[in-house]
Amino acid sequence: MKNTHTRTADLRSFKSRPDLDIKSQNRTRIVGAALEVARSKRPLVVEIGCGVGLHPIQYAEAHPTKSLIAIERTAEKFGKFETRLAAHPHLNQRITAVHADAIHFLDRSIQDSTIDEVWILFPNPETAKVTRRWFQTPFMSRLVQLMRPGGALFFATNIEDYAATAPLHASKFGLTVRKSERLTLNLNQDYQPRTHFEKKYFERGETIYNFEFRLERSEV
Repeated sequence: MKNTHTRTADLRSFKSRPDLDIKSQNRTRIVGAALEVARSKRPLVVEIGCGVGLHPIQYAEAHPTKSLIAIERTAEKFGKFETRLAAHPHLNQRITAVHADAIHFLDRSIQDSTIDEVWILFPNPETAKVTRRWFQTPFMSRLVQLMRPGGALFFATNIEDYAATAPLHASKFGLTVRKSERLTLNLNQDYQPRTHFEKKYFERGETIYNFEFRLERSEV
């Protein structure tokens, strides 16, 4: 039985591109745990745009029972992630590090209703074209199909208007806010940033907006 999300009539539909498979596979690089191993374990966590791998390493250390697929498109950042993972050999069977375009990789490599958590931390704010922001892209409809009902999506940004509009756009995909918080250096001095971008924003006094969304969707 396929899962469906709510209130999607007004959204642009995502179009899968199986014709890109060969080219995409040639460019995709995976280190750490094999993809088959990661997909066979639960809970399954996916991080999109993991950068140099600071958060995936920290997360895997703190959650040893979870399987983590961490995806980074930029070659330079992925190379640093690979180096960092090599320095933590005990995590090699808990982290699947993927150098690929996350949209195409997830669409073709992950089965529906299998992801328990999605992490999107400090994505490109797309200030020139806000329709490219994650909650306004056609791929979001595909991403929620890949998530389990009741699954979580964790999102963070330092951009005020991105944070202000995210809940409304996310609700169109059946994602509801379970938790939201604003963090600043003045009020949250003990907070530990999860990424290098977050550390930079936090230390220069910017507000960090954190969200936990839950997928409210039933099987039909």
